[in-house]
Amino acid sequence: MIYVLFTQLFDKELTDRIVNAEKKIFFTEKEKRGKELTLIGRTLLGYILEKHYGIKGFSYKYSENGKPYIENSDVFFSISHSGEMVTCCVSDREIGCDIQKIEEFNPKIPERFFTAKEAEIIKNHESKARVFTRIWTLKESILKKRGIGISGGLDTYCFADNCFSDAFTDYGCNFVSCSFCEYEFSVCSEEKYDFEDILLVDEEDFKKYIDGLN
Repeated sequence: MIYVLFTQLFDKELTDRIVNAEKKIFFTEKEKRGKELTLIGRTLLGYILEKHYGIKGFSYKYSENGKPYIENSDVFFSISHSGEMVTCCVSDREIGCDIQKIEEFNPKIPERFFTAKEAEIIKNHESKARVFTRIWTLKESILKKRGIGISGGLDTYCFADNCFSDAFTDYGCNFVSCSFCEYEFSVCSEEKYDFEDILLVDEEDFKKYIDGLN
């Protein structure tokens, strides 16, 4: 059977109803939350660009490898979200960041996707889930920085010797990591950063920025 709907223009009310219905049909609660956090991440990027770089209004495209970049700008960024956390790193040079909520540990993942040395460290550590998550964020951060994503191979880089360091240099990049609550967060950049460079956005100031957009 073939169903066809011919129309020249949907009115806004009908469009909104279709969008809401589509969300209920196709998105699980986790997927809905992921889309909300993605939107927050883009808004956070706009806030940082305006507040610290004087850039108002922006658009970004994706490279052939899928890495987002801002058109006609020398500013680089990386956005990540997990659980209830959203992070956005902006720099004058290439950068990659990743945040992950610590979940139930599955030993098969590091055995399959990490280097043997990393898998051994995780296996012998008391806080297996946290160490695994820290290493994962380090790998994601450099893969994002280089614009290749996890398809570039999680075992391409080994962080067995540095996974307990808050800041270090490896693979020609500078890394900084931190642990807080149920999360691990890592940044990979061509610039050197310290733990003090990781700043929390002022919630009230962010709300004012959002109000200014409406």
